[in-house]
Amino acid sequence: MITSAVRLLLLMLMSSDSGWVWGGAEGVTLGEAGWLDCELVEERIHTGVSGGPETEYVRRKAALLLSNTERDADHRLRDAQKEGIIAFLVTASTVDVARFVEGSTEQLQCEIKRYSTAGIQVDWPGNRGAKAGGEDAWFSCTIRHSAEEFIVTAFLRQNPPSGTPVAQQDYNQFPPITDGDAVHMSVAMVVLTRTPTVDSALLRDVRLDCGFAVDHTRPEVTVEWRVQHRGERLKLFSYASRTGRPETQTPGAAVSLKDIQRGNASLRLTGVQVKSEGTYVCSVYVPPLYGSHDVQLRILGERAPSIVCMVQIDIVKCEIYIRYPLLR
Repeated sequence: MITSAVRLLLLMLMSSDSGWVWGGAEGVTLGEAGWLDCELVEERIHTGVSGGPETEYVRRKAALLLSNTERDADHRLRDAQKEGIIAFLVTASTVDVARFVEGSTEQLQCEIKRYSTAGIQVDWPGNRGAKAGGEDAWFSCTIRHSAEEFIVTAFLRQNPPSGTPVAQQDYNQFPPITDGDAVHMSVAMVVLTRTPTVDSALLRDVRLDCGFAVDHTRPEVTVEWRVQHRGERLKLFSYASRTGRPETQTPGAAVSLKDIQRGNASLRLTGVQVKSEGTYVCSVYVPPLYGSHDVQLRILGERAPSIVCMVQIDIVKCEIYIRYPLLR
């Protein structure tokens, strides 16, 4: 086990005068390290051989930097520029993404993408009344644990240079980001699950985790849970803060309204059955931001059939029980 003293020594070595050492550090968390190796995934649309539009995905070296002081930020930005790394510098925000991310940085996978609000323009309270769809550039940053212990998506807001025409506000039309650029961001919202996969026996009660955090109080939020099973899709639960009550609630599937107010939208299933297995989707919508995560529920059991026989004088009655999962 790595003690706090050893962690401090590692951080001192990684930030020595010779420059910042990029890469995951064993036993050092995101909050302690203050940075995370990422990939910036960009969509580039071009004309294909057939003459129609084709999308190419380009992956570029980037880093998520969490800075508490200007001195610390300047130091890390200089090192990132030397390495040609695109630095997404997250400044102070009421939502601390590191609080939701556990484990050492070497166990984390990070992917950053531009995020489109699909033309939706609303006043974002965390942005002092600026039009989210008109003046801000949005990015999503998804952090996954290598052992699938959690998936966290943070929505990052960037103010583009002043004077940018509204017609250029589409996320594919923002000025390009070059290697070594520093992009100053703030965290507007986080959506996460700590149970990407849940295994359960028959007739047990299970909890499918889903949480969120927003950078302002009393956000207008809509929470939904859906399940997909063998091609069928069913809405289990929906709630909108503007009404203050569930719009859809399925027996045996419940979300606490008090917990939603605290940022906990976890779904509780009672007495799961064979048909309960499937992909559950938790979605959180705070206009213009929409985040969702899948939770896989698998029902476990014995595959071998069991035979129970009863003898009554000269009659033998037998019943065969096949426990889930069925052989496919």
